Amino acid sequence: MGIFKMFTVLGEILIVLLLVLINGVFAMCEIAIVSSRKARLQQLANTGNQKAHTALELANTPNRFLLLTQPKTT
Repeated sequence: MGIFKMFTVLGEILIVLLLVLINGVFAMCEIAIVSSRKARLQQLANTGNQKAHTALELANTPNRFLLLTQPKTT
């Protein structure tokens, strides 16, 4: 049973590390959207860049975006 317990503890550590990594990705996305330059996003959206248009929508309504990311980061 000793080796089984070791693998269980190792598995738990890996799960925690994976969750911390996922949390970091959500935090990076949140910071990138909130701190982005809206004038540049608007310029890119006007040229037809769909990703810039989506980012601009999220930047203009941060409450909606934060509602999606905050529960995942806490």
